[in-house]
Amino acid sequence: MKHGDLMSRRMLWAWPAAMLVVAAACGGTSEVSSSSGAPPAATDGGVCPSSFAECDGNPGTICETRLDADTANCGACGTACPPAAAHQSTTCSAGTCGFACEREFVDCDKDPANGCESPIDACGVTTIVATLSAPMGLSVDETFLYYGTKGTPPDYPDGILYKVPKAGGTPVVLATGLNRPLNIAIDDTRVYWTNGGHTNLPDGSVQSVAKSGGAITTLGTAMTRPGNPIVIDERIFWTVREQPTGRIVSARKDGTDAMPTDVVTGITNASDLQRAGDTLVWATSGIMMDGSDAVVERANLDGSGRMPLAKGIVKPSFQIGVSPTALFVGSSGDGSVRRLPFDLSTPTTLAVAIGAPEEVLADGALVYVTTGSGRRVLALPIAGGAPIVVADGQVSPSYLITDAEYVYWTDGFLDSAATLRRAKKPAK
Repeated sequence: MKHGDLMSRRMLWAWPAAMLVVAAACGGTSEVSSSSGAPPAATDGGVCPSSFAECDGNPGTICETRLDADTANCGACGTACPPAAAHQSTTCSAGTCGFACEREFVDCDKDPANGCESPIDACGVTTIVATLSAPMGLSVDETFLYYGTKGTPPDYPDGILYKVPKAGGTPVVLATGLNRPLNIAIDDTRVYWTNGGHTNLPDGSVQSVAKSGGAITTLGTAMTRPGNPIVIDERIFWTVREQPTGRIVSARKDGTDAMPTDVVTGITNASDLQRAGDTLVWATSGIMMDGSDAVVERANLDGSGRMPLAKGIVKPSFQIGVSPTALFVGSSGDGSVRRLPFDLSTPTTLAVAIGAPEEVLADGALVYVTTGSGRRVLALPIAGGAPIVVADGQVSPSYLITDAEYVYWTDGFLDSAATLRRAKKPAK
């Protein structure tokens, strides 16, 4: 699983022309505000903009109320959301009342009337490592989970790479003195990671170590924000986020190449890189504020045959999911997850309004998603149907990976304390 720079990947996806077009505003719940921060003015006909209303009767604050977000006026003036129960808070989203669980509590019995009655660990979620310091990256094999910690700010010179038994136990240190080990990949014998370094300096690197620990092998140095490593046969591929444009490079994973080889150039702010059969697929956040220059692309392993799969992207999920026939992307703009067929046939929507999907991982008949504002780990049936809640009441779930039986993720803030958790995969 790859997980790049957090701030660079909050973009909403819009698919033009042969793909799909998603409007920036969502009908009656569009975001409308004035540049000054004051309530928006009524139109010439005295009508408030969509999602706003005049509820307080004060002529000095016309259209002051957000009907899509105000728990005292949710959907209509005077419509107050019900009071919260135990370990619960009331929410108003898109004009509909709801509840959110407090951190570390969950609504196990799915009855909002008695609140979020159970601690997380009592609801099918197991904590593997209770205290992590700024976790980065997550990968899994038959026996262990592999993860990193960012290190100490502001320069992060002391990051650490660990492994821990999948069922829990004492973490084992594999490498120390790392500089922001952003993303992790593994093969049968070794662990590979990217040291992100400073955001705007060419001090990043790509390294590996045996799964049992030992000497570190360096595969590339003097790069700006390397990330998203994937291992394909005897080579490792990763992104480099130089400005104004970056690239995808590769090197022999045994470290014998004198320097990495450019595979694809002219990429603006690559946010993820994945393998799709004998091709590479990646997402970019672009440089424009409206996402008009952002793309999802595909190319052969040697960089030939490059083609766009989607354009005009704003607020993408941090990770893209890949199946043999399609790509899966999330939008924190409208809370949707969509399936984009590789044959460029009509995209489909798996879910909407699920709460800022961030990590997206396709695994068989299900697509797993972490949601930031929803504080959940979900499983979305590819064939259609309601989302399945894998874990609720999380703090801030991220870094998502699966094996044959379980879903694993880090939970917490990526610049401070967090935990490493797992839950049983739902029946497909």
